[in-house]
Amino acid sequence: MTLGADLVTLRPGLPLDAGIAKVADAQHGAISLAQLGACGLGDSAVRGRVAAGRLHRLHRGVYAPGHLRLPRWGAIAAAVLACGPGAVASHLTAASLHALRRDGRSVIDVTVASRTGRRHGRVVTHTAATVRPQDITVIDGIPVTSVARTLLDCAPLVGCRGTEKLCQEAELRRVIDGSAIQRVLAHVPGHPGAGTLVAALDDLAHAHGITATGLEDLFLAAFRKAGLPEPECNAPIRRPDGSWAYADFLWADARLIVEADSRTYHNHVRAYRSDRRRDRALRRIGYETMRFSDEDAQDVAACAAEVADFLAVHHAASPA
Repeated sequence: MTLGADLVTLRPGLPLDAGIAKVADAQHGAISLAQLGACGLGDSAVRGRVAAGRLHRLHRGVYAPGHLRLPRWGAIAAAVLACGPGAVASHLTAASLHALRRDGRSVIDVTVASRTGRRHGRVVTHTAATVRPQDITVIDGIPVTSVARTLLDCAPLVGCRGTEKLCQEAELRRVIDGSAIQRVLAHVPGHPGAGTLVAALDDLAHAHGITATGLEDLFLAAFRKAGLPEPECNAPIRRPDGSWAYADFLWADARLIVEADSRTYHNHVRAYRSDRRRDRALRRIGYETMRFSDEDAQDVAACAAEVADFLAVHHAASPA
């Protein structure tokens, strides 16, 4: 079932509350006033249930039956329902639905066809008459802009570097489609994100890679400040068994890998052992790995100096 679509078929004789729960469950815990009416609940009965705490108002005309503990995408589903037929999750909210980036904001982006749509609290409405059916997909029943349209709409919000990261994540997840991006760009000439997206895609095509975390950004800045040769970032290395390892930083000529180990992901026994197994496997094919942690990042200059020493030794040992 897609939000705003016809009601799921309700079994004849199904109790009123069971019918309401079935619809809401299919929509991440949200149900519209029109859908409540179709289930058999009149306006006065809705008001009575709201007063009794059996229905909770999420937005004007959108409710949660029973409680406000919505599932993961419940707030997004409610926001799209509130904005009416044709509304779709978009921009940074769409990027989170496509798993291209995390969205820790308290607001939700929804695109509507015209400015006649109502405003709803923490919902940021974007007007875009140029959104076509092919620019829309459905994720867990929620209408959302396609990856191509999402990248274009996010570009002016996150800038070139942020757009590069979105494109890289889309590439890693194998959901990026160059032809679809070109079609979107052709359909929306003059979009404020067009130049940024084109530049990011061009840079991505010619660059060795981009960093994936803030910790990596910190180390990369230190390496550049120290005048080190530019490393490849998140570089793929093919192992003898045909699998791939990804190095946070790679100096291929020196066969040096540097890993920025955030405590969040690496400070438990399983991760520690996995990291060391990987290091040993890469050492067997000639790669040396240096690992720097959050604590090491307190003095990134010292880390950069350690890398510089390794590269200098390698350079001195290399044939002229």
